[in-house]
Parts: sequence; C-alpha cells; structure tokens
Amino acid sequence: VASVFGPDRVAALSTLPAAPQGWRDISSAPKDGTVIDLWARRIETDRYERVANCHWSDMSDWDGREYQWWSGLHVHMHRTYDEPTHWRPLPAAPSKGEAQS
Repeated sequence: VASVFGPDRVAALSTLPAAPQGWRDISSAPKDGTVIDLWARRIETDRYERVANCHWSDMSDWDGREYQWWSGLHVHMHRTYDEPTHWRPLPAAPSKGEAQS
C-alpha cells in the first residue's frame, strides 16, 4: 500500500479518528450539490488533509463552455489541492448542550 499511496498519505489516513460513516472512495461521491468533506493533497505542502464543506459544481460560462469541479479545492481562483481521493459525509452537528459548552 505504501508504495502506491506514499508514506505521507498512508500515515495521515491511519491517524484519522474513526468516523461512523468513514472515508469512501471519491468515485462514489455525490454530485448533486450535497456538501461533504474531501481528502486531497495540498499542492504547496505535498501533504494530504481534510477539506471541509465541499460540493460538486456544474456550470457553463457565457460562451457555452461547461465546467465541473469540486468547490473548496481552489482558493481565490488558484488551484490549492490536487483532485481528491476520498470523501465522507459531514459529521452530525453537536447537540444543543454540547454546542453551549
């Protein structure tokens, strides 16, 4: 596994806290506007990290060209991350008591 994914990615994935839904292969990610978390390599640091609150975007420009991308992977129109490798549903919001503490 390490030779395919690299030691940084393997180490990072192995240190993630266990999530009830867990990380899923990007090929199964929803492309209907659902907000999700993505797992992608940050280009400037060459490290994998969670990119929170992303969604799939489809749009056309004035010339009819179509664009499709994961929102959240670009900062100020500059590509910040490589294509994501995994996704997961957003975690549940804290209960009212948890949110106040």
